[in-house]
Amino acid sequence: APDVSAGLWVDQAEIALNDIGLNLTDFRGQFDYETKTGLSAKQIQFDVLGGSTNARIRSELFGNGGVTLIALEGDVDMAPVTDWLDLTLLRLTEGSTVYQGSLSVPYGGREDQPVFEFASDLRGVTIDMPPPTGKIVADARRPLRVTQSFDATGSELAFELDQSAGGILRLAGDEVQGGIIEIGRYEPKAAAFDSIRITGALPYASLEEWDEFLLRLDALSKGDVSEAFRARLDSVQVQAAQFDLFGYALEDVALGLYPNAGSWRMTLLNSEVDGMVRLNDDPDVPLEIVLDSLNLISDGALGDPLLGLTSEDLLPADVLIRSVYWDGEDYGRWQFRLQPNDESVLLSNLTAQSKGMLIDVKEGLHWYPASEAPYSRFEGLVTVEDMRACLAAWGYASGLEGEDFGFQTTLEWPGSPLNIDLDRIRGSINLTGGQGRIVQAEASSGALKLLGIFDFAEIAQRFSFDLSRMLSEGHAFNSMTGSFFLKNGLVSIDSPIVVAGAGSQLTLAGEVNLLTETLDNDLIVTLPLNKNLPWYAAYSAVATGPLVGAGVFLAQKVFKKQIDELTSLKYEVSGTFSEPNVQFLSMFDSSLRKSADPAAVTESPEPDADAARE
Repeated sequence: APDVSAGLWVDQAEIALNDIGLNLTDFRGQFDYETKTGLSAKQIQFDVLGGSTNARIRSELFGNGGVTLIALEGDVDMAPVTDWLDLTLLRLTEGSTVYQGSLSVPYGGREDQPVFEFASDLRGVTIDMPPPTGKIVADARRPLRVTQSFDATGSELAFELDQSAGGILRLAGDEVQGGIIEIGRYEPKAAAFDSIRITGALPYASLEEWDEFLLRLDALSKGDVSEAFRARLDSVQVQAAQFDLFGYALEDVALGLYPNAGSWRMTLLNSEVDGMVRLNDDPDVPLEIVLDSLNLISDGALGDPLLGLTSEDLLPADVLIRSVYWDGEDYGRWQFRLQPNDESVLLSNLTAQSKGMLIDVKEGLHWYPASEAPYSRFEGLVTVEDMRACLAAWGYASGLEGEDFGFQTTLEWPGSPLNIDLDRIRGSINLTGGQGRIVQAEASSGALKLLGIFDFAEIAQRFSFDLSRMLSEGHAFNSMTGSFFLKNGLVSIDSPIVVAGAGSQLTLAGEVNLLTETLDNDLIVTLPLNKNLPWYAAYSAVATGPLVGAGVFLAQKVFKKQIDELTSLKYEVSGTFSEPNVQFLSMFDSSLRKSADPAAVTESPEPDADAARE
C-alpha cells in the first residue's frame, strides 16, 4: 500500500460530539497524518465546559492496530461540568480550575478500551461537603486524579482526592452499579460491583453536619437518581477519631450509615456509646436517637462537657437511652424530646427509671445556655416505689423500707444538664406519702454503707429501755412528710420530717451534710405509754436525781391522762452516717430547732458565672 501524508488546518470551527453531549467551539489547529506514524497534532485549541483547552495528538502503531493519544490541558468551570455530567455531588462544587488530562483511544485490537485520565489541584474550586472531602477555601490545593476506562458494557471509574478519599466504581452509562469508596488514605484494592460500599476513617465527623449534608444532597438529587443511589448503596462504615454528638465529643467511634425508605440510619459504637440515630428526609421530623448504652465519664479538670454549646448547635430529637452509665454506675433508662429554641433547650416528656426513682414530667428540664451564667433547672415529681431497693441502689443499707414515696422537686445547678453534681445543686424537695416500716439495717450488706440518719433501729439500740426491742422487730408507719432545702451538698430541713405510725411518731429536724456525711439533727420520738413501755421504765431511764424525779412525779400527777396516752423523748443526733451519735436531751419536750431560712439556701435563681465554669 502506498504511503499517505496529509495535513488539515481547522480554524474557528464548531464540533458537536453528540454521543457524549459536548460541543467544542472556536476549534483551531493543524492535523497531520502519516501512514507510518498515524494521526498527530502539535497544538489544537478549543473552548469547552466554560474554559479554554489546549490539546496535542500523537499515535502509536502496533501491527494492524494502534492507539491515538490525546494530551489535554486547560481550565473548566464547574457549573457547565455539572450540567454536562448531571452528577448530584458535583452540584456541591463552585468555581473554576485548571486541569491536565489525556484520552487514549486504541484501535485494531480485539478489545479496544478507551481510557480517559484527568488531574487537577482544584485551586479555585470550593466543595460544600463535610470534612475531610469538603473544601471551603477556593485557593487551597487538593490534588484530584480520575481514570475512566470504557468497554462494551459500560466503564470503570477510579478516583483519588489527595489523602481524603478514593475508590473505584462500575458504571452502566451514567448510572453507578456498584463499587467501593474509601474515605481517608486510599489504597487501590479489588472491589465487588454488586452494590456501593463506603469505608475508611475520618479524623472528625459531626452528626449535625452530616444530617444537613444528607438533607441537602437529597434536595439536590432528582427523584429517580436519589432512589437509584439508595437502591445501590449497601452501607457506609467508617471509623471517626472524633465524633460530635450534639456537642458531646466522642473518640474512636465506629460509624455506620444505612439507607432506608425516607430516612438514613446511622449507627454509633465506641467505649462510651452504642446505638443509632435516624435521620429523616423530611427536615421537619425530629431526629430519632436510640442508644442501648451511654457511658459518661466525669472529669473535674474538663468541667462542663457541654460548655460553650448553644441551642443553635442542637437539632430537635426524640431520645431514648436504655442504660445511662456515669463512671461505671448504671443510672437506668431515660427518654425525652430535645427541643432547642432561641433562649433555652427544653427536655420535654421526660421519663426515667433510675436507681429506684421514677420520673415522668411533661416539661421536665430546662437548660439556659444563652444566659450570662448558663444553668439548668428541673421541676417535677420524683417517685420511689420501693425505698429499701432505692437506697440500696444508691449504696446505702437503711432501716427504712416502704413504698409510694413522692418527692416534689425543684432543683437548679450551673451549666448544662450533664454538669449536675451534688456540690452544685440547690433547690427544694417536698416529701409526701409513703408507707412501710422501720427495721434493723444489716451492717453486713456487702459494699452498702449504713445510712445512720434513717437507721432508727440502730439509733433505738442506744436507748436505755424497750424502744430498741420494739423498733428492731419492725415498726410500721403509714405516712412520711416534710420538706428540706439542698444547697451545695447541705440538706437543711425546712418542715420537719414526720414519720407517723398508728400510735407513734418520729420527727426529725436539723441538717445533714451529704458531702461529709455528717449529722446535726434533733429527733423527737413520740410513743404511747403502755405495758410495753411503762412509766416507771421511762422514769428510771431519765431521772438521775431526786429533784428530776420529783418533777417527773409531779408532772405525772398533774397531766396523768396525757402522759398515760403519749410521751415525747427528745434526742440529739450527731456523728456520721455510719456512726451516728445519739444523746438523750429531755422528756416531754417536742420542741425543735428553728427551721432553715429558704432564702438563705436558694437566694439566687441563676448560679454565678464562676460556678458555671466549675
